[in-house]
Order: sequence, then structure tokens, then C-alpha cells
Amino acid sequence: MLLTLLSKASEITIDNDEESLTMIKDKLKDELGIPFEDLINTDNESFIQILVQKKFNLEHLKLLGDILAELYFKGIKVKDTHEKTLILYNYVQNHSTTYAITLQQKILRLNN
Repeated sequence: MLLTLLSKASEITIDNDEESLTMIKDKLKDELGIPFEDLINTDNESFIQILVQKKFNLEHLKLLGDILAELYFKGIKVKDTHEKTLILYNYVQNHSTTYAITLQQKILRLNN
């Protein structure tokens, strides 16, 4: 499901941004049982805790971060997308048993 959403986020254009964002939000709400805005508006610690309780592993967290990053870089106005993406990526990087250069590059790109 997350790979499908990442693909959809990658395909967002000015012409379909609202439709695509609505689809992404609806799918995440169906999967998580919590509205997307409520999830994004939670404090940083609760944000990760909610996802872990929903059985998101590190790969799932990274994919969700990739979806949020796509929205951010495409200029889709979703509050705290940048911050939550960094939280996800840093959490994955800190809890992974291996260092991921590609993930570090994504973090650096977000910080520029």
C-alpha cells in the first residue's frame, strides 16, 4: 500500500495535486484508522509511537517518509510535512542496524 502511495505522490502534478493528495490521505486513514491531519498534527514523540503501534517497521516508516518528502518537494501544502519527514528519516537511521547513505542524502536534501 505504501509503495502505491509513493508512486501516486511521485506522479503529482499541478493539474492533479488535490485529487492525488485526497487519495493519499484517504488510503492512509483507511490503513491507520486515524485522519492524516490528526497524525501529522501530533507531537513528534506520539507521531512515531502511533506508527509503531500500527505495526509500522523501519521500512514502512522510511516509505511514509518518502511519501511525505514527495509532497513537500512538490510544494503540496500540508502542515509539518517537512518536520515529520525528518523525524521519520532520523528515527529509521537511528534504529537501523546498518547505516544508509541514501537515507542520509535524503536528510541532507531536506535540510537544504
